[in-house]
Amino acid sequence: MTVRRYLSQRLRMNLLRAADAIETHRSLLKASAALGVSQPALSKSLLELEDVLQLQLFERHSRGMRPTEAGLL
Repeated sequence: MTVRRYLSQRLRMNLLRAADAIETHRSLLKASAALGVSQPALSKSLLELEDVLQLQLFERHSRGMRPTEAGLL
């Protein structure tokens, strides 16, 4: 299976929206409120996206989240 086909089967728009909201708000709680989903659901979506891409997209800190280099791309 090619990488393109694998990604097209696993990536969903809600996963990309989750990453965008987290990058915008720099907080799972604020991003979940903006998207109208629970914080655990958003956290699960982020973990799923990171699993699909096999990359860590955000670093978790006591004052929120910061995108890694991969997360910025």
